Amino acid sequence: MSEEKSPSETLAAQIVDQLIQSGLVRTEKRDSVVIKIASGEMKGLDWKNEIDLAAEKAATA
Repeated sequence: MSEEKSPSETLAAQIVDQLIQSGLVRTEKRDSVVIKIASGEMKGLDWKNEIDLAAEKAATA
């Protein structure tokens, strides 16, 4: 039995997938970022940290 996602979760997942493709969010953090966005808990500092860490990871890859 699959769990029904809320519209917020669906939209957040679509946005995060695009950000991953753009290299702005780390793939391994996808689910936690989706949850934070959908619940309204993602703050400006969270965005900055995630983007900085994704850029750092891309630079060392």
